[in-house]
Amino acid sequence: MIFYIRKNEFMYNRFGIVTSKKVGNAVIRNKVKRRIRAIVKNNMNKIATGNDIVIISRKNTANADFALIEKDFLIVMRKAGLC
Repeated sequence: MIFYIRKNEFMYNRFGIVTSKKVGNAVIRNKVKRRIRAIVKNNMNKIATGNDIVIISRKNTANADFALIEKDFLIVMRKAGLC
């Protein structure tokens, strides 16, 4: 996954999730988006507020385990200083 993070002037985070047709057909793309949304929702209280975060999924995300995706998400948030 690729993350773009930028500060915003609001007191809450805004998330955007992008999955291209390279990830798979519509069923797989929606599955990936649902997984990422669930990860964001489960970890919302750990993430610092006031950011715009765009998450771009890659081909490997479709085959990855939910726990692995969540682990990678938290690692990136920690590296960005948001967690």
